[in-house]
Amino acid sequence: MANKNRKKNLSTRSTTCAPEENILSSEPLSFDEIVDKALKLCKKLPDSCSAFRIQIGELRNRLAEGQLHLAVLGQFNRGKSTFINALLGINILPTSVLPITAAQTNIRYDTKNSCTIHFLNQKPDLKVTDSLKSIRQTLKKYVTEENNSNNRYGVKNVTITCDSPLLANGTVLVDTPGFGSTYIHNTRTTLDLLAECDAALFLISADPPMTQTEVEFLKQVSLYVPQIFFILNKIDLVSPTEAKELHSFIKSILIKQLNYQYDTPIFHTCALKGVKAKHCSDTDPNWVASGLDSVKKEVLGFMSREKYFTLSEGLNDKFAEALHGIEHRISEELELHKAPINKRNEEKKRAKEILESIKSRIDKELDIFDIEKNALQNYLDEQITNSLPRIDQEIYQSIANTVNTTPRISNATAILSAMTTTTLKNAFERLYLKLISSANTHLRKAIDSHQSEYAMIHSLALNRSATKEQYDFTEIDIESSTDDTLFQTSDIPLPSLGKFALFSSRKKQKDTIQHYFNELAKKQIGIMAEKIRENSKLMITQSVSDLKTHFSKKYEKVITILEETAFKETTSPQETEAEARRIKELENILESLFEIRGELAS
Repeated sequence: MANKNRKKNLSTRSTTCAPEENILSSEPLSFDEIVDKALKLCKKLPDSCSAFRIQIGELRNRLAEGQLHLAVLGQFNRGKSTFINALLGINILPTSVLPITAAQTNIRYDTKNSCTIHFLNQKPDLKVTDSLKSIRQTLKKYVTEENNSNNRYGVKNVTITCDSPLLANGTVLVDTPGFGSTYIHNTRTTLDLLAECDAALFLISADPPMTQTEVEFLKQVSLYVPQIFFILNKIDLVSPTEAKELHSFIKSILIKQLNYQYDTPIFHTCALKGVKAKHCSDTDPNWVASGLDSVKKEVLGFMSREKYFTLSEGLNDKFAEALHGIEHRISEELELHKAPINKRNEEKKRAKEILESIKSRIDKELDIFDIEKNALQNYLDEQITNSLPRIDQEIYQSIANTVNTTPRISNATAILSAMTTTTLKNAFERLYLKLISSANTHLRKAIDSHQSEYAMIHSLALNRSATKEQYDFTEIDIESSTDDTLFQTSDIPLPSLGKFALFSSRKKQKDTIQHYFNELAKKQIGIMAEKIRENSKLMITQSVSDLKTHFSKKYEKVITILEETAFKETTSPQETEAEARRIKELENILESLFEIRGELAS
């Protein structure tokens, strides 16, 4: 049966030539010859590649022994463990309505039934060979979520051996954790295991039929496993008509969503009946009803027909991954050995580049101060301009109220003369303090921005130098003026009373007095506004100038530090003879790896 992702066949010819003599040969090497060539190269690898050396050795053993890793996959509660028991013809795995398999379980052939629990942290293995009941009890204790929640026993994986014809030809059955249960890590563990599997049995069941979770998981499975068999289990739960409908529904999903061929078979099984069968033959009605005979024949037939091809196909990617891992490690070690030779010159070159870059950056940063000064002065000027109508209104309203509430005209003029002066002084004091506060708010924001830029430049400089300059923060505020004359107004002269007495209308007198003081107040407002403008500009100019001078001095220190690093003459360390030999060895290994990968791709 051909999978939709079937890869090209690999040459299986035998050869008596040494792999190293075939490097330039026009005839391609077989897969096992390429693996043998890689194993010879592994003898020269450093300790950092030991895991890949072991991995390639295991791949070669599997190829030599004909081991085919056949995974059994399925969403939680699809009857995976029951199915495996029925397929093996031995009731060796525990079953439950709860998620069972929480660790990888490899089932191999042996004439004796046994289970071996392999632990993490070098804890001794636990092997049980007493009886099937003892094996099931041990497995239930160590590989179920119910009894080994979050793997508190520290189980690495489990090996089961049993006398089943299904396994007699070297097949290893891999029982994987069920995906899609409440135990999220089971799904992740299952995906991790697929990298070691060559084919898979994917269980679906009639309760319910194929879910979107299974579709998405199957997309991931197809990336890892070159051959997948589809099993529709628990077929006894539906009628024959319903079984046909389920079959069509699942086939439609495989074709439309997963790009499988129309002739992809789906086996109908009832694992429960298979477990009840006493004999795996046509004479046992339970076995016939289980539908497992066709699965067994198909799987056994597949393994006997295409065993080497499937193994080579499945191991090809794993072998390529190991080669890639070795290349990565060798490249890292080669870089590590070359680093001392190039480090000094590279650092000096980089230091000079950073110096020029930072100088340019500092120049731009210092230019910003003048821009900020002008922007802040314009902002305050705008604030003063926008505030004058309000002050005008405040003064005019105060004059009007005084005129209208004072019975005697002579009293009103005296009161207005004093009140206008005081009101103007108070209004402009408030405006000035508000302007200074607002200016400081904007200045602090600017300082924060400059401080942040300085911190970055300071950090860059110290990262390139052994000098450790103390990093400090900057606080500069615009201070209020101490000039007592800033808010003083000119004397407001009293109007001549005789002039007003000529008017017979009291309203006309009030209007004339109000107009008189309004005009005087207007002149004073203009004078005081101009004084505040000039004072604000001076204060801003001084504060920003102080700030620019402060940062300029800080940046001078930074540049000095960088120049000492960039132009300091140092002697680069020379390669030792041993180091040179090691670099050459690593380069030769990389060259051989490239040749092997090229032969693998051809």
